[in-house]
Amino acid sequence: MADDTLFAANLPFGYDSVALVKHLSQYGTIIDKVENSTFIHLQYSSSESAK
Repeated sequence: MADDTLFAANLPFGYDSVALVKHLSQYGTIIDKVENSTFIHLQYSSSESAK
């Protein structure tokens, strides 16, 4: 199983998406952002998970 997880956060209109993106970007890299969805790429290391 891959360590990489790709997910989409669908943001409702008027939501403070900037704050959410800043929060999520602590855990992953923003690879694509469109008007109504932000895609975050999270990488988990197996060695870190085992700690």
